[in-house]
Amino acid sequence: MEIIAFIIFFQIVIESLPVSSSTHLILIYKINELLGGASSELSSNLDLFLHGPAALIILMFFYKEWKDKVSWLLSTSLMPKAQQQHSKLLHTIAFKLVSYVFIADLITFVFYYFKKNIFNFQSPYIVAIGLAFTCFALLSLLLYKDKNYESLTLYKVIFLGIVQGFSFFPGISRFGITYVAGRFLKLSPKRSFQVSWLLFFPLCVAGFLKGSLKLLKTSALKLILVKYWLIFIVAIIISLYVLKFAYKLALSNKFWRFGIYLPVPIISFLLIISYH
Repeated sequence: MEIIAFIIFFQIVIESLPVSSSTHLILIYKINELLGGASSELSSNLDLFLHGPAALIILMFFYKEWKDKVSWLLSTSLMPKAQQQHSKLLHTIAFKLVSYVFIADLITFVFYYFKKNIFNFQSPYIVAIGLAFTCFALLSLLLYKDKNYESLTLYKVIFLGIVQGFSFFPGISRFGITYVAGRFLKLSPKRSFQVSWLLFFPLCVAGFLKGSLKLLKTSALKLILVKYWLIFIVAIIISLYVLKFAYKLALSNKFWRFGIYLPVPIISFLLIISYH
């Protein structure tokens, strides 16, 4: 179970980076098998379950920003109708935002539903190609200099939902390509960062629930929580600081630097191919 402890820590932390956490999870299993370790049947279910800590990290990171807005919306909703006129605009904006998230994630769900037939590739060649795509996407930010930012629209949301769906292709980072897509759709660095995680939050909750139910059937969930609760806490704290680091790079237009790292896992997969 030592490999499980490492996977829990590593997956939670790297989820905050635009480098495809699920691909790194595959890489860990591959290396473990090459070193003589047993392959784990928990991989996909554990990956889903670990979206729970990711959802918690999102809430913690955006807490200050969302708290006042949500509290204000709730308080004005309880006011008499005569006093709600001035808050209609904000309620309309909130409804539009929720609708946008629902539409984008619905599109992404369609990709998820068909992913077994479309993206069911576990070949190291395929994973390396996906990582290379993510690498070039991040580095393409070096070419983007436009500072005439625009607001989020329905058409942009639909496009982001499609882009997010393609992140099911092995090696492609959801965080990475949705952020890059947002920038090329003329969203500001801050807005691109926010939208990327806002779209991901419902998917995190859904994945966590699905993974929890599957792990409960194998009685593995209780063992994981009891044995590795401290690892969960430490990893969540570290991941929060990692996300803050990514946010600072985004705001300073240096998000492309993550692309410099990606040749490392690409070469690792190519070495695994040559070993076999």
